[in-house]
Amino acid sequence: MTRSTETAALHPEVFPALRSWPGEVVVATGKVLPNALSIPRYVGLPLNAVAENGGVVYADRELELAPAGETAREFEQDYIRRHGSLGWGEHDLVNRWRETEICVAPEHPREQVEEVADDHGLDVVYTGYAYHVKSQEVDKGGGIETAAENLGLDLDDFVAIGDSENDVEIFQRVGTSYAVANADDPAKQAADAVVDANCYRGFLEALDLASDL
Repeated sequence: MTRSTETAALHPEVFPALRSWPGEVVVATGKVLPNALSIPRYVGLPLNAVAENGGVVYADRELELAPAGETAREFEQDYIRRHGSLGWGEHDLVNRWRETEICVAPEHPREQVEEVADDHGLDVVYTGYAYHVKSQEVDKGGGIETAAENLGLDLDDFVAIGDSENDVEIFQRVGTSYAVANADDPAKQAADAVVDANCYRGFLEALDLASDL
């Protein structure tokens, strides 16, 4: 299963909504840091991001990396030896700049990915776009804790909006959390509330609700 084009796209209506948010904005994603920082950079916000599911954090000009990169590379080599490839074709742009985890294409069976990951003591989290193979000690929740510390903010004041199982840990740590209507079941179960709309419309709906808190 893969996300729709609508889900993957960053809709222009999101930009003014982010700029008008009264507090700090931290982008938290499974994507690599250059992708994560491109959002605040081009929207015109301070460069704060949690990337690679918490493996990479950049906040208040401080960069922190989880020490899982070498183990992830060992998984990559072993997986390719057993199953031929990670599934991204000749030019693997998904993993090219990845530092602390490895992604396997969603067309591969999850059980197959988990079998190799287990042999290396790693976890697998599915984001709708890929199977992310990462350290068991790393997740978005820990990443947002680090970002909050660097920014001198209280996690209880954070609002999180998400759609995937990799958002569960961040939902569990922040003060308020929303899942969009098309979110994975684990995200919906962990969120404080589920909004009515899908994708970017759900994001905007959640922002409106959060602004009334």
